[in-house]
Amino acid sequence: MKTRYFVFRRSSGIFFLEDRLLKKQNTLTGADDYSGTTSVSNGELAVSTAFAGNGNFLISNGATLGVTNLSSSSSLVSNLVASAGAALEFFNVSSTTTPLVMASNVAVNGNCAVKTTGTSGLAASNSYPLISYSGTLSGFANLQLQMPSGWRGTLVNGASQIVLANVAAIATNLPPLSVGITNGLLQINWPSDHIGWRLQAQTNSLNAGLGTNWTDLPPATSTNQITISIGTTNGSVFFRLVYP
Repeated sequence: MKTRYFVFRRSSGIFFLEDRLLKKQNTLTGADDYSGTTSVSNGELAVSTAFAGNGNFLISNGATLGVTNLSSSSSLVSNLVASAGAALEFFNVSSTTTPLVMASNVAVNGNCAVKTTGTSGLAASNSYPLISYSGTLSGFANLQLQMPSGWRGTLVNGASQIVLANVAAIATNLPPLSVGITNGLLQINWPSDHIGWRLQAQTNSLNAGLGTNWTDLPPATSTNQITISIGTTNGSVFFRLVYP
């Protein structure tokens, strides 16, 4: 028999939800009006857009706060604070006008994944507000978007909103590559509907051949063309496009 433990406790006015096995998403879907501070220290806590508590949310390293789109309103939060290594997850994003979270202030204190889960509400070329804030936002550059397979997008900060913008579907069929040399530079191009694929390279000695030491060329995930300097001392260099 396997036993898992969920601990709901309150200490010094702070409400804690702990998943002791760190393997299950814990969801509060009702119109909760709890107004104290909620600390997400382990696993994932998911509230719905019906949440109206207006309390503070503190997300620890390794923990995730999820917001499920279950109504036409926004989840109401006072101060939203994400530690380095925390994550935010947005389920069933669909509204182009109403953010899933309305906060007073947002602080992102280190790298923080922003996951978008569910694709039924997404449409190419649309933009979707995720979080609005009436006060301040710090650490926007720390947010790292993770889109569902087959989709791409970017996070934009403007008009006191964090917005999922430039949404587009990613073609998953094998793309053709166009390769040329101009002014001593190697130019690699592929179709624009394959933006989001990763261009990888490996460099080996002349007699080594193809190995397994592939590395990503980071700029390539947001474009369909890249220019690379040709290293005359390299024995052999291989390139490939991969997705995801």
